[in-house]
Amino acid sequence: MTARRGFPERSRLAVLTIAVIPLLLAAVGATIAVPDLAGYGPAGDAFVVIAEAIVLSLSLVGGFVAWRVPGNPVGWLLEVAGATAALAIFGGMYVAYAHTAGADLPLVMPIAWLADWAIFPTIGILIVFIPMLFPTGRFLGPRWQALGMAGAVLAALGIA
Repeated sequence: MTARRGFPERSRLAVLTIAVIPLLLAAVGATIAVPDLAGYGPAGDAFVVIAEAIVLSLSLVGGFVAWRVPGNPVGWLLEVAGATAALAIFGGMYVAYAHTAGADLPLVMPIAWLADWAIFPTIGILIVFIPMLFPTGRFLGPRWQALGMAGAVLAALGIA
């Protein structure tokens, strides 16, 4: 695989890695969630489908944009949003499955902790940064950059 237009192989590997992690989490999460949410009927099935669609669309679109235009942060931000959404959604499903099934699954407490805070970066990226940086990848001016920094601080406070 050769690099094109100065796109180093490390960047291609980063794009693939960041895009594959949410896809793997989505596959594992769906496998765990479908039997666990079966008692909820169509609402449980709809939740799984919507969660899968959110994670897959963020990861695939972000990976495609980062692959094609690596200098634009929009693709990278969408990939990170997909990864943190996958961690939040499917980490929560893993913890719920461990609780309802009474199974002694590994790493339940760390995954519960990560799933609790992982939604804040996703929301911050999708509500603050993507609208401000789309389509060029740059802020419109210094005022917008200050607003973006305030959004980053608020997301960090939400995580803390």
